[in-house]
Amino acid sequence: MGDLKKTRATVPRRAEIEDFRVHDREHAFASRLVMKGIQVLDGGKLLGHKSIKMTRRYARLAPTAP
Repeated sequence: MGDLKKTRATVPRRAEIEDFRVHDREHAFASRLVMKGIQVLDGGKLLGHKSIKMTRRYARLAPTAP
């Protein structure tokens, strides 16, 4: 686990990415899943969300969204 934390800190710095947050990566992943047509509930499972409420924020990005 220590190596993972070190990698999370090192990679953005080496890539010269400023103000990087883990949440940014998760947000991008969730957005892309929904835009590709993955069901919101399935996306939430992949993201490890304990509640559909958290995942529902991405539903507006679905291809069938009004």
